[in-house]
Order: sequence, then structure tokens, then C-alpha cells
Amino acid sequence: FVSFTTDGCPDGHMSIQESERPLTGGQWCGSAWGYTVYYSETRSLNLTLQLDRLSEQGIGYNFDFKLAYKFLKKGEAHLRYGNRSVASWRGDLVPDSYCDRILEGCDTRPCRIQSPNYPGVYPRNITCYYRVEHRQIQRGKHVLLAVRQRNSHKVHIKDQIVKYDRSQRVLRVWDQCNVVQDYLTVYDGGSTTDPVLVRLCGGDAVPDIVSSGNNMLLEFHTSP
Repeated sequence: FVSFTTDGCPDGHMSIQESERPLTGGQWCGSAWGYTVYYSETRSLNLTLQLDRLSEQGIGYNFDFKLAYKFLKKGEAHLRYGNRSVASWRGDLVPDSYCDRILEGCDTRPCRIQSPNYPGVYPRNITCYYRVEHRQIQRGKHVLLAVRQRNSHKVHIKDQIVKYDRSQRVLRVWDQCNVVQDYLTVYDGGSTTDPVLVRLCGGDAVPDIVSSGNNMLLEFHTSP
């Protein structure tokens, strides 16, 4: 398939619908680097493959499709859920939402903000809201919240680079995040009407992003 453009997926696409999740209408097309895996926590999923025309990118215009799957025990999914020595609190899933989560009490336990289906590829055409809040404020104290990711290999937000290249692993911010790319926006408060601390895309280590109070909202948006 030709990669996603402003006109969508011109040659065709693949879509995945998970049970017990709202319909997203997202589509995959184009090339991918590395070992592409889709993790799902639901009981079942439907995969749809639509071929509108044979892409001119291939030699001889052939079309091949191969799929493998396995069932993974929760105790074996250490990257997603952590292990006995390093537990991960991913927040409470907001009812009737695809991926919205509320994280509270992060001063007493390590909180982890993850893209949907991490460490696999994340779904298309979704917007996830992660609200981080601290409710119990001691008298005479002022709460500041901080998010960070020092390990650059754990940050990869899809952009328009087709072939993976380590030299291209830079953290892009603000105007460098165009309308086709996926992006993460951090708000200094619990609403999208609050001031924006940063909008970032691309993939590299994320320095400390600090709020001015006891609420922070992260908005993760993926293109169709």
C-alpha cells in the first residue's frame, strides 16, 4: 500500500476493530519498520483488508499477505504491565471510552502513561486523554506534576519517514507536527482549554514537562 497522505490510503488499507471498544474507523497503509505487532486486551478482534488497486511500488504488482497470532498470558507481558519487582500503574480506564485514563496517587506508586496496545503499534484515528491529578494536598504545600521519558527507544510517534533511520530520531515540537502526523499535547491543567505546555511528535527522549499545579492533561492523537 502507498503510505497515508492527505487524501487517505489511495491503494487500499487494513483496519482492526476490537470487541468491547468504540468503532474508530482508523486505517493502516504504507510501509513499516521493525517487528510490527498489534497487542489487544479484548476477547476478540476483526481484521478487514481492502484492496482498491495494486500499488505501483511493488515489482510485478503482486500482492502478498501473511498473518500470525498468539495468546499471551498477562504475567508474561512485562513491557506492558511490569513485573513483580517493577509494577506499572496505568491508571483507571474511563468507562465507554477507547483509551481515556485517570492517573491519581502517583506520589505513592509509579505511574506509567502508555499508548493504546503498547508496546505494539497503536490504533489509528483515535484521541486518548490521560488526566494526571493529585487530590490530597498537604497544608502549606504546592503540588507540581512532571512527566518524562529518558529512554528514547520507548518513544516512537509515527511521522512521514517511511524507512526507519536512527539519525532521524529527534524530538519534534510545535509547528514541526503537521496535520498528518500523530502528536502528543500536554496541557497545564485538567482541560483542553488550559494553557498548552508543549506539543511534540517524532521520537526521542522526552525531558521533564512540569505543570504549575495539581492537574495535567495529556492528549494523544493519531491520524486516520
